[in-house]
Amino acid sequence: APPPDGEAVAAAAAWLAACRHHLRLRAGIGPASLCLRPARLDLTPTHVDVWLALDELDLRVRRAGLDLDPGWVPWFGRVVCFHYAPRPR
Repeated sequence: APPPDGEAVAAAAAWLAACRHHLRLRAGIGPASLCLRPARLDLTPTHVDVWLALDELDLRVRRAGLDLDPGWVPWFGRVVCFHYAPRPR
């Protein structure tokens, strides 16, 4: 694939800055803290299930409602669900 043009790079940078600002304002968390966490992903043709360890629950994420199930995501073509479970021993 060809490298992105300057306009696409600028749009992506603006989007990331807006996400960063919104996350800090709403949840007191940055994109890396939100996204870079251990999880198991189960993918099927119709669903994406994200399994997170209950003992690593981040209350900032819960309070901001950032782990609410979005359900059917049309542009993704799948149902997305978040699950919390005790870590297997």
